[in-house]
Amino acid sequence: MIFVQKRGPFESNTTVFEPSGPIKLRYLQIGIEYPHSIPISEYEVDANNKVTYPGIFNINDSSEYYVLTEKDVLEFSNLTLEKITVYFSSKKIYSDPYLTINVSYEEQNAD
Repeated sequence: MIFVQKRGPFESNTTVFEPSGPIKLRYLQIGIEYPHSIPISEYEVDANNKVTYPGIFNINDSSEYYVLTEKDVLEFSNLTLEKITVYFSSKKIYSDPYLTINVSYEEQNAD
């Protein structure tokens, strides 16, 4: 198993993990950290008085969205994906220099 890490700040609201050559890969695990926080912080409120969380993520354009606060780690294992795309909900998140994405993969069998 091989481990890859990408750290912010990212240039856009998507980050892609995919093979860069002819070898097929199988992505097995993904972990997202948004670790920088101060001991007491406030959540921002939008125009409708709804709390806007620090991190909202979508993986591979699914219908599921994940909230990640500054003290959380979002982690998935036992995956068998050929490509991972992480979508960030706001520039505040993807431009954060402390945002970290860890992915592990292995070469796929040619069966």
